[in-house]
Amino acid sequence: MKISSTKSSRYWYYLRQQLEGDLSDEETLKEAFDLFIERIESRYLNIINHLEKDGKREGEGFTIVTILCSLIEFLETTRRGINFVNKKSGDLLEFEYNNGCSKKFFISFLTKQKSFLLSEDLAREFYSNVRCALIHEAQTKGGWRIRVDTPKLITKYDSGYILNPVILNKKIYQYIYLYKKELFSSEELKLAFIRKFDSICEN
Repeated sequence: MKISSTKSSRYWYYLRQQLEGDLSDEETLKEAFDLFIERIESRYLNIINHLEKDGKREGEGFTIVTILCSLIEFLETTRRGINFVNKKSGDLLEFEYNNGCSKKFFISFLTKQKSFLLSEDLAREFYSNVRCALIHEAQTKGGWRIRVDTPKLITKYDSGYILNPVILNKKIYQYIYLYKKELFSSEELKLAFIRKFDSICEN
């Protein structure tokens, strides 16, 4: 099964075997991180960059933000090494989660990661009026707007907030850069990374 534009699950299992033998093997870890980057670039970020470059500002910002909102949960759960499963809460194993947990992970990402550091209240608004509204109803709610001509990620105005999709994309790239540095120096993050890719290859 292909798990990125050029790599299959077999490649991951090869890397995993090397990492199991030595979590400090930086060359193998670099290959694993390159696989992570290739996966999210080929399936998400390259598409967003294409929309930014060739877009006509006719609403493509909504597509960009919707894609990034789905990616945020993946980034946070990769960091934690936990995987979504369709199980009842009582049947969950360690490092598994089910429906109803997305809000917690989304808000944690926006409030704790250095690229964002939003307030708890603002992160909750973002989750409800942007992430959930876009995914479930293809619109923003609660006075939130999406525009590319603002100087900050989120700008307050009289009736709500304006979210800049271009800056959101840049902040996701900033997070990935910082995550790489953390990953190479943290055994906990390495083990979480392995669990996440094991789950990817099992599906």
